[in-house]
Amino acid sequence: MAADDRIQLRHPDPTKTNASIARDAYAVARRTVLAIVPAAEPGIALDAYLAEMRSRLPKAKGWDPSLSAGWYAMAMKLDLEARGELRRVNTKPPQRLVRTRPEQELRMTAPENVYQVEIATTPERLWKALTDPQETRKYWHGALSICDWQVGSRWVSQSEEGEVYLEGEILEIDPPRRLVHSFHILHQPDAAAEAPSRVEFDITPIGDRCRLTVTHTGRGPATKAYTSGGWESIGRGLKELLEKGNVAAAAM
Repeated sequence: MAADDRIQLRHPDPTKTNASIARDAYAVARRTVLAIVPAAEPGIALDAYLAEMRSRLPKAKGWDPSLSAGWYAMAMKLDLEARGELRRVNTKPPQRLVRTRPEQELRMTAPENVYQVEIATTPERLWKALTDPQETRKYWHGALSICDWQVGSRWVSQSEEGEVYLEGEILEIDPPRRLVHSFHILHQPDAAAEAPSRVEFDITPIGDRCRLTVTHTGRGPATKAYTSGGWESIGRGLKELLEKGNVAAAAM
């Protein structure tokens, strides 16, 4: 492997050296770390962070399953501390971690197909809001998400009268943590002519809050135009619903 394909890991103690790892593995691991560690204090406890990394990293898109998630969890913690992207809230046990960048900056610098929102709720309540049609109608412009929530099942977003706007197939489901389905627009001809895209919902508990990360990949030009601003609006609607109990309708 060429030198350009590897990254030298850093250590908070400059007298210590660390391994070099594949650039692709570094990118996946860094993205996973930043999705887990909150920006606000009190942060996440070290043991909770390590448990989340061991659980989520093997499932992350592009991850090599032969790599040790536990080793990367600790190595990336040290590297991102050294790079100033993470900091320790307290140095004595129990150690806690926070990101050094605020949540808004994380959203702004994330790839255009990744959307994040932090909500004061539980994973179970957030999952219900994503999968219960009587909940989705409150923040998704009246649309009902209809599905039996099994891998291989059809998912639709439709009006109360039965007009189907969107459809997809459930590809992965792990309540109340992760949901993946294809995404195909039916009611706009240009978008309907494109191949289905892919939407991933990841729920990360962070203390008394949850971070919802929505990753939408494989969008054609018409699908991209259709969804422009939509996930941000839906995220705001979810946050208002779960934190305040009511919300103005949010449209895709």
